[in-house]
This record gives sequence, C-alpha cells and structure tokens, in this order.
Amino acid sequence: FPRFFHPDPTVKRQSGFLMPRITNTNTLGSAIEVPYFNVFADNKDLTLKPRLYSDKSLILQTEYRLEEKNSSHIFDFSLFRDGSEDLFNDKNRKNHFFSNSKFKYDNEKFDNTAVEVNIETTSNDTYLKTYKVKSPLIKSETLLNSYVNLEMRNQDTYIKTSVESFIDLAQNKRERYEYIYPNLELIKDIELSPEYNGILTFDSNAYHKKYSVNSHDSTLINNFEYQSFDYTLNNGLKNNFNLILKNVNTDGHNSTINRNELSNKLLGSFIFESSYPLKKLGNKYTSFLEPIASFRYSPTETKNISEYDRRIDVNNIFSPNRISDNNTIEGGESITIGNKYKLLDQKNSRELILFDLASNFRLDENGDLPVKSTIGKKSSDIVGNAKISPNKY
Repeated sequence: FPRFFHPDPTVKRQSGFLMPRITNTNTLGSAIEVPYFNVFADNKDLTLKPRLYSDKSLILQTEYRLEEKNSSHIFDFSLFRDGSEDLFNDKNRKNHFFSNSKFKYDNEKFDNTAVEVNIETTSNDTYLKTYKVKSPLIKSETLLNSYVNLEMRNQDTYIKTSVESFIDLAQNKRERYEYIYPNLELIKDIELSPEYNGILTFDSNAYHKKYSVNSHDSTLINNFEYQSFDYTLNNGLKNNFNLILKNVNTDGHNSTINRNELSNKLLGSFIFESSYPLKKLGNKYTSFLEPIASFRYSPTETKNISEYDRRIDVNNIFSPNRISDNNTIEGGESITIGNKYKLLDQKNSRELILFDLASNFRLDENGDLPVKSTIGKKSSDIVGNAKISPNKY
C-alpha cells in the first residue's frame, strides 16, 4: 500500500507501521497500541505510538531522534486524554517530557570536551507507573533525574562538573527533592622522572548536596596515589606496591551520613603485591599458573560502613579500593592470597580452561567493614571463578 507500508525485520530503516501491541489489565481495561516509524532524513526520525483504551482514553506518545556531526538528541513526550474529557481540558490531563542531548566541542587544551543535558519531568506522580509508559530514556517509573554534565579530558587530565536534581515520586512532596550543586571531579596524572619507576595520580572530588526538608552535606576529598611499575627479581618474583594518601573534609546539617560539624581527616594505606607467574609449553597446549599474595596495611581508622552492600569477588579482591568507598580507607593489617590458572590451545590461542581462587586473612577483625563482603572477618569467604570452553562453538 502506498500509505500503509509495513517493513519486515530485514529492513534497516524504513518508514512504516511497527508491530502493534494489545494489553488488558483489571484496572485500565483493554488497549491497543499501533506504532508508526517515520524517517525524515538520514539523521532524523520519529516514532509515534498512539494507545487507545476501551473507555476511549488516549495516550499520544512521540519519540524524536536527531543526529548531527557534533550533537545527538532524543526527545520523548506523551499526552494522556481521559475518555470523558476534551483534549485541551486541563482536568485529569497527564503528560511527560524526557529529553537527552549531547554536544561535542573542539578545545585547544583538551582532546575531548562534551556537554550532556538531561531533562525528566511528568505532570502526575503515578502516570508513568500506572500506564507503563516505555522509552529508552525512562530508566525508572518513580525517580526523575535531571542534570547538566560537562566533561573534558586529554592525555593526563580529566575534569567533570555537573548540576543534578532528583525527584522521588514515591515520597511525600516535602522530602522527595534532592539537589547536588556543584559536583566536581578532577583526575591528574603527574609525570615523574624515570627513576621513580611508577605513576603518581592526584584526584579530587567535591560536592554539595541538599535533600529532605532542611538537610545538606558538603564533601571535599583529595587523593594522592602512587602505583609502582612491576619489577621482576632474578628468581622470577614479580612485585609492585601502591601508596595512597587521602584527605577527607566533610560538613553536614541534619545529615544522614556526615557529622553536623566540620571534619578533617588524613588517611593512608600501603599495599605490596607479589606474584610468581609460571608458564609451561606443551605440544598442543600452553598453561599458565600465577600464585599471588597482597599485603595491605593502614594505621588509620575505618569509617563505619558495615551496613553497606558490597560484593567481593576475584575481579576486585586485589584492588586498592575494593570496598568501593572514596570517603574512607580499609584500616588494619591483612593479606590476600590467590591463584590463577589458565590453559590455552596453541593452535588458535583459544582459552580452554580458566580457574581462579582467592581469600583474605586479617590480623584483627574489623567490624566497620561491610558485613556482606566478609573481608572484615579474620578469614573471609573463598571467592573464585571457573570457566571451561571444550570447543569453539
């Protein structure tokens, strides 16, 4: 048909009707949705999704996309009309508007400069959840997040600053709002002379957050981290060490995470890691075995994060910040022991078997560390990973 074209799934980008959808719920009744996809040009298109209910209620939803050389835009909006009301009558009318725009700019000092603007709003607290309004931009039916981000990076510097707002539609109107302004992050790799045999990184994080009725948090965290290069002894041992110096400054008012006063702390941590990588060549297969031991010491006290939900596995158990918290450091003395094994097919370098195991042991139990991770105990859970690929299929 000249007007009612329905492209089959093999067509990459063609105007026409998409797969219709029929729903039936006890609260809303039956509804039919017939989407139409329209291509305006090589860089712009639109999806119109009208949804008609059995009581003559109507949702008109539109998603518009635009791609340009240095920008990308997605707009998604809808309008709900009750079956008994006029389309332009404000009574019982609902709508939503979501948009995301990204811009790239040329800058002499930075290789990449990008700005992202995200807007999320709805006229009714339960509209998105009740009518199951779907879109790539809608990540949550009850939490709205609007923000403006600026990111700049070059070979040794990364800068990010943002202003954000959160609205929790499930909360009462006095406590649903949260604002973060500003939110700053700076990461700088400091070039060292070759004799220092490592990398020095400075990073700084600062934010001011206002939430609930009369609560706010202010935080400034500065980190100096030195990571040495691997150096191998004559006996085959491969070693490296990590040194972290952390300055934490916090202030709060009616805060749920900080004290209601200005606080300054200086924290430190030292990690020494040693491994013994082994390799065995056979006629058909090559095997690798690497025992690892990591010694960790910090004289500073850990902030109480025992209730935090943290997962420790073989991918992060040797990481300097395995508790994933920038406000504190894992205090005390501990040793992490692990073993990695890998078997490769020499013919096509395909990985046939992978087997990793690791566990953490502590001199004194640390009850301030996340309980779920078990790394605060004298002996943690044994974590592991196993993989087998008997054939290329």
